[in-house]
Order: sequence, then C-alpha cells, then structure tokens
Amino acid sequence: MTINDLPAIMGTVLIVAGLALVGISTWSRAKGNEKTTQAGALIIVVGAFLLGLSIFVPPAK
Repeated sequence: MTINDLPAIMGTVLIVAGLALVGISTWSRAKGNEKTTQAGALIIVVGAFLLGLSIFVPPAK
C-alpha cells in the first residue's frame, strides 16, 4: 500500500459510512431525521469525490 492508495481507501470508507448513516437514520425514523440524512448524503458525495480522484492520481514509482 502506498500513499497513492489513500484516496481510494478513504473514499470507500466514507461511502460505506455515509450509506450506514443514511440507512440507520431512515430506519429509525427519529426526529431530526432530515439533518442526519443530509449529513450522510454529504459524506457519500465526499467519498465519491475521493474515489473518483483516485482514478487520476498517477501511480507511485
């Protein structure tokens, strides 16, 4: 594993965490549900950005 693998790893972790947050907040139907869902969606977007960024990072030598 190199430093160039970090965006892909962190992107995947953030996407999974965001999906879990959205899933739990939707399943529990607690009050304040909308803000939790928005936070989860933002985490998913950031994770997808990092995962997409990892495609364009040149491989380490």
